[in-house]
Amino acid sequence: MRPTGSPFRDDDEQRLDLYFTKKLKAQRFNPADSVGESEWDIFRTSLGSCWDHLGGTTPQRRQDGIAFRLAAGFVDMASPSAFATAEDGTHLIGVHTGLAASMLEISLFFYSQASFFPEVGDPSRERSPALGSDSALSMTVVDLVRQANQSGIRSYGEMITPIDGTRYLHAQLMALLLLRFAWYHEFYHCVNGHVGLVHDLGLASALCQIGDDAHGVPATFPKEAMPQLSAQEVMHCLELDADRSALWASAKIQLSGDENIVGLARLDLRHRMKMVLFSSFLITHFFAEHNRRSSVPSLLHPRPELRLHNLVRTIASNLLDDYPQTRHLFAEVLDEFTSLERAVPGLMRTSDLLRDFRSEEFQARLEKTERKLELLRQATLPFNYVQ
Repeated sequence: MRPTGSPFRDDDEQRLDLYFTKKLKAQRFNPADSVGESEWDIFRTSLGSCWDHLGGTTPQRRQDGIAFRLAAGFVDMASPSAFATAEDGTHLIGVHTGLAASMLEISLFFYSQASFFPEVGDPSRERSPALGSDSALSMTVVDLVRQANQSGIRSYGEMITPIDGTRYLHAQLMALLLLRFAWYHEFYHCVNGHVGLVHDLGLASALCQIGDDAHGVPATFPKEAMPQLSAQEVMHCLELDADRSALWASAKIQLSGDENIVGLARLDLRHRMKMVLFSSFLITHFFAEHNRRSSVPSLLHPRPELRLHNLVRTIASNLLDDYPQTRHLFAEVLDEFTSLERAVPGLMRTSDLLRDFRSEEFQARLEKTERKLELLRQATLPFNYVQ
């Protein structure tokens, strides 16, 4: 049974399946088909939480009266990505199983480090495994799956899994927060009017979290469409706007007492908010790792450091007033990243973030980006869905 006014419709599920099979040449991964298999609990919990939060109780409509409709699901693809699109009046969002595996991988590894979130469980039991300089945390499991290396998956899984039971549980909760950010990011590509805009301009058929953009994007729009922004600037601003909305929505769940994942709801608010901030910042690592491994520079997505500072600005403009402790939690989150620097090659460096804070040139670039975001939001107004 769907909530009253829910954007979810049973017939749209068939539309999503058709998109998976025809466009992506893949199948839906339905965790409900694996009842009793504990390794799929994270998929069941994530999807159930997503449907509960995104279903809502109040219909959303565009300015022209069109009601919002949505279908969401996991697609069985190894690539660590997610997407948002629309077909025949229904918005479709999907998360690749490879992205979920990557998020669980990185969460398990972090909690296997004794220095990470030392207030959780008994960190002295952890082995704190180290990665080689050529290792790609968050991509190793995906690589092993693509190689069909079952023994490699088992041995690597044993190495990165926390020994302490409480820390193991928290690793799964962190992965669920990462997945929530991914769901919300794609959801806001829809309700913020991003999908409608790129379809209207003929710029893209879908917005992908991590995708193959080797062919690039058009250099310009027709002047009457977006005279002040290039196609690439529009695509970048769409990602930044979705990031901000996803962070704010993830935090609001905690601040409003609406957490529906039991393991998270049992934790105190301060700890949950720290996990939300950390997981939101960590999202940028997936983009940085993708760029590091790709021979083609990303054209559809802004650079990871810009996405990180964009999230920091969201905290400053939205969270400090609603939750003043955010200022202290921000410092603690940076300390957590610092504690992981030796163990994780390529992870965000706190020193780089602080350097950019002090750089007038970088801050001027951020201000310019803010102005671009305002232009972008004006352009998406006809395609926004509001309650």
